[in-house]
Amino acid sequence: MLELATLGSTFLAFALLHGAEPRRRPERFRGAAAPWRHVGRLVAGALVLFSIAVWAQVEGVAAAILVVSTMFSAAATLFVIAVPVVPRLIWGTASACAVSVPVLLLLGAGGG
Repeated sequence: MLELATLGSTFLAFALLHGAEPRRRPERFRGAAAPWRHVGRLVAGALVLFSIAVWAQVEGVAAAILVVSTMFSAAATLFVIAVPVVPRLIWGTASACAVSVPVLLLLGAGGG
C-alpha cells in the first residue's frame, strides 16, 4: 500500500508542477492568482520528499531516490503525453490521487 501511495503522490506532484505554469492550465483556469503557483510548487516538492522518505523505510536512501525519480519520470511522461488526448481523465486521476494517497497510507501503515 505504501508503494501505491508513493506512486500516487509522485503523479500528483507532477500534476501540481504542470498546473503551476499558467500556459499549461485549461483555458478556464488560466486567470488564477500568482501565489497559487508557488503553493503548487511547494506542495509538489513536499510530495516528492515524502515519497523518498517512505521508500527510504523500505529500501535504502539511494534506492529510494532512484525509485522515486523513476516514478516521477514515468508519471511526467504519462501526464505530458495523455493530457492533450484525455485531459479530464488525467486531471481526474490526479484529483483521485489527492484523496487516495492518505487512505493508502492509513491502510499500509501497519504492514511492511
